[in-house]
Amino acid sequence: ASLEVSADILSRLLDCLEPEIVLAQLRDDLYMGMGHPNEHIRQVCLHQVERLVESDIGRNNLKNDEELLANVVSTVGDESLAVAKIAMKSLKSLSRDPAEIKLIFEGNLRAPLKRVAASNDTIKYRVLEIATSVSIVSPVALEIVNNSELLQMLLSDLHTEDDLVQLNAIEMLCVLVDCPHGISFLEEVGVLRKLEEMLKESEQDPSQDFLLPELIKFFGALARHQPKEVSERYPAFLRCSFKLLEGCEAALVNIAVETLGFIGTSTDGKRTLNKQGKSMTDALSILGRLIQVPPTEVRVRALSALACLFSVQKDEMNEDLEAMLEQWFAQVSSKPFELILSLCRQPFMEIRCPSLSILEALCNHRWAQTVLSNSPGFHEYLLDRSTEHEKIGKEAKYTVVKALAEAYHTADVFGRPYLLKT
Repeated sequence: ASLEVSADILSRLLDCLEPEIVLAQLRDDLYMGMGHPNEHIRQVCLHQVERLVESDIGRNNLKNDEELLANVVSTVGDESLAVAKIAMKSLKSLSRDPAEIKLIFEGNLRAPLKRVAASNDTIKYRVLEIATSVSIVSPVALEIVNNSELLQMLLSDLHTEDDLVQLNAIEMLCVLVDCPHGISFLEEVGVLRKLEEMLKESEQDPSQDFLLPELIKFFGALARHQPKEVSERYPAFLRCSFKLLEGCEAALVNIAVETLGFIGTSTDGKRTLNKQGKSMTDALSILGRLIQVPPTEVRVRALSALACLFSVQKDEMNEDLEAMLEQWFAQVSSKPFELILSLCRQPFMEIRCPSLSILEALCNHRWAQTVLSNSPGFHEYLLDRSTEHEKIGKEAKYTVVKALAEAYHTADVFGRPYLLKT
């Protein structure tokens, strides 16, 4: 305990110095401290490295000290996850431009990085987390990291017979889906086709459904960026998502709900979902049921998904889209507006806030404004500040008022006097 207190005091004292001064005067102490038997001392030393990376002068000085950087790389394999995370964060932050990325993945640090990755599967995935995070910085970054052969380790794990290893690989590959060049890379190396095959196998054989949630998450993340392409090239994905939505297992239903919301965030995604015909209208009815019954976690996710489905940027609105969303909303419930307004008045904050998010989305549509304007008590409810007592609730309701005040048709539908009151 006394050593922990000493480490805390030392950390506070070092933080009072400029990081480049710490490196200049205490470089050898930092180096040795990273190998100290006490993890708190190791954390103190790596925290100073973290400060160096965030300082322009310190960053340049650190890049010229490959021995110290090699020691940082080795601590990625530390037995303490807290220590390893600081090292990982520093290496990610040190990889902003091609020269820095080459230093770590092509230069003298490449060998120690691969050596650490070879320790065991847990540590390997720490290294792969660094590699994938750096890869999405730019196409050049991805090329440099790919040349280091680290990504090949990740890709090869898809072809093992160990379900847990495959699960970790799919989760890590989701990072690369977050940028266009990452998606292109995965397509070029055949990962997307491989994952679709795995998805079909999981769909056809219930004993293989262990990977299904992660596969749906992967294609959901991909569909957020390329909804039309994903639905056309990988039809099994949407088919499985709709099927999961009808299931009884809360965890799988949650994933299906989040996936629909994920895809429906963009206008292209909404149109893609609409092309699914009856599957989508049935899905909207299911969402309408889910927001009314326990468990709370599923209700909250379903409410958030509906908010995404009915949110549209002002510059993307047009008559066809408005008509489509009006038809969608009618599928949610026999009396969808009454349902949402009743949920906005619920005493439970976790239900009320996402319900207000749906109301915020609806306020941007003329068809919704017309119904809301004629809903008994809505005018008074919206202006009544006493309905919310906590900060998060007040902010959620304020966004509804703000959306209504800024919407195109509010003055015509609600009247200018009411608009001035909001």
